[in-house]
Amino acid sequence: MCLQIIVMTGILYTSLLIGGGFGQETSSLSCFDCNPKRHPNNECANPIKNAVQYVNCEAQFPERPPNTSLICVSTNITFYGNEANKTGIYRGCEVQNESIIDYCDWFKEEINDKNGALISCDFCNTTRCNNLIYDEIPNASDQISSSHWTKLTIIFISLSSLLSNIF
Repeated sequence: MCLQIIVMTGILYTSLLIGGGFGQETSSLSCFDCNPKRHPNNECANPIKNAVQYVNCEAQFPERPPNTSLICVSTNITFYGNEANKTGIYRGCEVQNESIIDYCDWFKEEINDKNGALISCDFCNTTRCNNLIYDEIPNASDQISSSHWTKLTIIFISLSSLLSNIF
């Protein structure tokens, strides 16, 4: 009996050292998933109220590159010109390279000046965390984080400065 306990303890210890057993992550990331094309009546604005579907990110990106992680994203994008019909709120899973510290800053560089402007962006890494509510709340200050207000303030100051230089 004593030998059996020692052997079992050794197996458990070896399993933990190798990375299996209790240390192995078994949960998966799920994110709300919607876009203006599939949800034309602004249903993406409040994913919980409008029962927006969610997807399993591991299933959506089963073979992602090394040194990446999965995140949930909420964005509000305005497109111009021929792509104006793509304007709206987007939610879903994305793959983030470990070299990217702030997905929204990176995405803004990717989308701005390519017939589009990133109006709002939020990213997170817990299940269905991309539930930021857009344009439907009477008292927005209760729902919008201080980082969003900081970004909005910076955008406003930059825009004001740009306009004052033009005129």
